Amino acid sequence: QPGVVRNGAHPDTWRGRVLAACLSTGGLASHRSAAVLWDLASIVGSMVEVTVSRGTVNRRAGVVLHRSTQLDMAGPVTIDGIPVTGLARTLIDLATVVPPLLLESAVDDALRLRRITWPGLHQAVLQHAGPGRSGCGAVRALLAARYGDGEVPLSDWSRQAARLLTDGGCPQPVFEHRVLDPSGALVAQVDLAYPIHRVAIELQSRRWHLNRRSFDADPIRWNRLTALGWRVYPITWSFSNRQPQAFCRLIEDALRCRSQDLGA
Repeated sequence: QPGVVRNGAHPDTWRGRVLAACLSTGGLASHRSAAVLWDLASIVGSMVEVTVSRGTVNRRAGVVLHRSTQLDMAGPVTIDGIPVTGLARTLIDLATVVPPLLLESAVDDALRLRRITWPGLHQAVLQHAGPGRSGCGAVRALLAARYGDGEVPLSDWSRQAARLLTDGGCPQPVFEHRVLDPSGALVAQVDLAYPIHRVAIELQSRRWHLNRRSFDADPIRWNRLTALGWRVYPITWSFSNRQPQAFCRLIEDALRCRSQDLGA
């Protein structure tokens, strides 16, 4: 980039290109680039996006430039030596370039990592609201739907599975439900649950469950849940996403049977 050189002994990396763009423009890594640097797992890619003060820079090769009159409100931080927009500002900016479902997933990532709170995001929207901040509307809509949601799923898959169920006509499940035994001791925390029906849905991924520890521990938890009158349904990514109708029918049938068994 103009005014920035790289020592030839160092490889050309995406982070290096983002840093070069920031140094060359005096701007901040933002939007999708900032989301990747903030480690929001829902956002992937190699795009270089930088926000600069309006009227300062025209263009840079290979860089998507965003111009702002509110750069002083960006709450910049430094990640891996790269100046980046603050997380709340990143989410507001992100709302202008990704669809609502992907924005919701990114917000879930930030909440799950405990890097932001609903009140903090709400306050950021209030501070940034004004002409030219189109992202505020999308974040405000998400706040209206989810503000105060105390149960943030441990994975984006949980939110997606819950959406598949409700779209298929099933009731909204409870996220990360804690099942206690009669003495009050924790038996298990299940991914999705219908407590009244005592139906538990455990999402099974190769990354987190195809290992010796989970192979030994999962059946023990499920057996303890079964002993307390719960029915456990292990669900794979392939089944829920490639056969969503069958997934919904399975849970719908389970809830109907449990209603008859328990009089729920």
